[in-house]
Amino acid sequence: MQAPDVGQTFHERYVLQERLGDGGTATVFRADDLELGRSVAIKVYGPESDLNDIGRRQREARALAGLRHPAIVTLFDARLDATPPYLVLELVDGETLARRIARGPLSAVETRLIGAAAASGLAAAHQAGIVHRDVKPANIMIPPDPDPAEARLLDFGIAHSMGGSRATTVGSVVGSAIYLSPEQARGDEVTPASDVYSLGLVLIECLTGRPAFSGSAQEVLGARLVRSPALDDPALAADAPLLARMTALAPDDRPSAAEVALQLGEPAATRVLAATSAEAPTERMATDAPTERMTGAVLPPPPRPPRERRRLPLGVLLAGLGAVLAGVVVVAALLVGIPALTSGSSPDDAPPADVQTDTPTPTPTPTPTPTPDDAPGNSGNAPGHSDKDKKP
Repeated sequence: MQAPDVGQTFHERYVLQERLGDGGTATVFRADDLELGRSVAIKVYGPESDLNDIGRRQREARALAGLRHPAIVTLFDARLDATPPYLVLELVDGETLARRIARGPLSAVETRLIGAAAASGLAAAHQAGIVHRDVKPANIMIPPDPDPAEARLLDFGIAHSMGGSRATTVGSVVGSAIYLSPEQARGDEVTPASDVYSLGLVLIECLTGRPAFSGSAQEVLGARLVRSPALDDPALAADAPLLARMTALAPDDRPSAAEVALQLGEPAATRVLAATSAEAPTERMATDAPTERMTGAVLPPPPRPPRERRRLPLGVLLAGLGAVLAGVVVVAALLVGIPALTSGSSPDDAPPADVQTDTPTPTPTPTPTPTPDDAPGNSGNAPGHSDKDKKP
């Protein structure tokens, strides 16, 4: 069978225009649909191989025909009995994720958008009973910037129905070795958890720019059987918990594709706000939260904050304290001035100063302030005056 090439026409309808990519079992071309006047993608299968039997091609066609999801390419036509057999698919503009990673790591935002889209497509396939089994960067198409959220899953060529007969022999490995799950590496039956594991490895490569496991095919397959990928790269810090679950060794420990899509689709700003908003209740609890707990109702806020209400009593207190101090000063002044006022009020009522002469050793006392009625030399020292005061 001659290999297909640009310019070839299939069934007088599809004209191959450009080679888009080559895989192990097929080549993909951009083609013109002459009947409907549109561009399509033609997946042309190569020579017969273990992965190219008629049964496997039919399963792919049926799997794609039964899936309708924005993150999964649409199947338009299938000519499995042709020579060579081919599928006609929706043409998606953009490039594969593998080509994008080859230019360097993606940002966390881009990675989350692409991962959420791919996970949502896998969730739809799993719900329909289909396991992709070959999730890798080359099978994820991303549109031109700036909208990586429109990523699409490609190549269900080795997909199979859950619970259906297996086309591979026991112990054989199907899929790209770098992205296989541990159960795939052992040749065991795969489940939707296998797609989740592979997608986890894809996201790690998006963020770091390198595969999660490196080395020969035998080395990477052996490594994933005994350990999970390392997640100590700083680029993985934000999503390390989710990636650790996605790449758990045991399939039962991994989240579903729907859960992954939900977590990756959550905007990063929402998670930051959840952490920041925890500070807000602290201030409220200091004011009105106790009242709400006691009454069971949310009461209107007080007219003034508590600190403003305390200013008015403080002013009144200071004013009262000032008045008290002023009164103390007045009383003190009156007490100090009492001797002077009583000695000068009247000559007859004033106590005679000579009483103090009876004391053999006079003690120093304050000298009364002289008044006009007291002669400067009248000190009360006359003997007769002193005797008179001693009579009853």
